[in-house]
Amino acid sequence: MANPGRRTGGFVSGNVADGNQATYWESAAIGGGQWVQADLGSATSIDQVVLKLPTGWGARTQTLSVQGSNDGVAFATIVGSSAQSFNGSSNTVTLNFTAFTTKIVRVNITANSGWTAAQLSELEVYGAGVSATNLAAGKAMSESGHAQDYVAARANDGNATGTSYWEGPANSYPQWLRVDLGSSVPVNRVVVKVPTGWGPVTTASRSSRRSMRVAATSRTTSTRT
Repeated sequence: MANPGRRTGGFVSGNVADGNQATYWESAAIGGGQWVQADLGSATSIDQVVLKLPTGWGARTQTLSVQGSNDGVAFATIVGSSAQSFNGSSNTVTLNFTAFTTKIVRVNITANSGWTAAQLSELEVYGAGVSATNLAAGKAMSESGHAQDYVAARANDGNATGTSYWEGPANSYPQWLRVDLGSSVPVNRVVVKVPTGWGPVTTASRSSRRSMRVAATSRTTSTRT
């Protein structure tokens, strides 16, 4: 939620949690400071906050701090106030900090070099202690089918070059690729890659769990070299 009454037009606080970087929250005149916050539902250990503005907006600097609270009344400082630069391209600022347990994460903005109000398009909060280890490495792979010798095992051999990849039968959708992690484990992201040097590839996909499966339902690509 945003500071009650501190928004303009349709640029509401919900825009910072809609997963769309093109929509944004905008406060009323910044004055002595404006804030937007996320309620995580329960006290959670976090160590990273990612802030975004719409891509394509001009570069700007916003002076901001990050605060945390378990009751919405008493707030403690997580990241002290400092000028953060949004570069006019990705327009993303990543703030890393020592793990902090909080239910509410508030971003307080006191200055904006690009406008007279506080602005954010996405407020992302990430849990602490989440492993960056590739859980699929070396695990058993299976598939809906493959072309030539482009078998499932090539998708987790650690080789991202143009000679090692899984490819399903041509023009036959849906297709799927699955890895068995061996036991039930918590996961928080799935990273899917095609070989470096290929042209742009767009794939419509979905994932399911225990055995992690990525199912492709369509594909658009430029000629690969």
